[in-house]
Amino acid sequence: MNTKRINLLSPIRERFDMCMVNHEDLGSEELYDEIARMISSKKWDSQKVELYMQRLKNSSPEEMEVLFEELKSIGREEEN
Repeated sequence: MNTKRINLLSPIRERFDMCMVNHEDLGSEELYDEIARMISSKKWDSQKVELYMQRLKNSSPEEMEVLFEELKSIGREEEN
C-alpha cells in the first residue's frame, strides 16, 4: 500500500481503534484490513464507513462476529 493511501486511512484507523476498545480479542487487525480494503477500493464512502463503525462500537462480541461476517460477504459480493 502506498504512503498516500496509508495517510488517508490514518483517521479511519484511529476511529476504528476507538470503536474496538471493548473487542480486543476478536481479530481486530483482520477486521480493519477488510474495512481498509473496502475504502481503498472506493466501494465504501465515508458515510457508510461511519455507519459501520457505529454498529461496531455498540455491538456485543457476538454481534461483532456477525458484523465481521457480513463485511466479508459484502466484499466477496462486490468482487463478483
